[in-house]
Amino acid sequence: MKIAFPYVHWHSSWVDICSRVEICSHEINITRVCWTRPDLGIAKLNTDGSSFGNPGKIGAGGILRDSYGELIYAFAASLGDGTNNQAELEAACIGLSWCIANGYL
Repeated sequence: MKIAFPYVHWHSSWVDICSRVEICSHEINITRVCWTRPDLGIAKLNTDGSSFGNPGKIGAGGILRDSYGELIYAFAASLGDGTNNQAELEAACIGLSWCIANGYL
């Protein structure tokens, strides 16, 4: 560490830093989520927004499928800077706008 980062004044040894990092963990919960089909003749739009930082770089994506699970439309978009909630809303707006323009709403 002293060779790689000579300008940083380390108050601990590399071994001490590693042992401290190893105990800094958080609990991970995994929940399996399955897509459920809509009723016959209905299309289902699923969207998601994400941010790298909050605020930070944001993006959106979505997928529209029919009652058989067949793909109708999918999108992904980089949206510049914003918040996580803005990304979620933009994803829904993009998907719904496409649905309206193409007769699905």
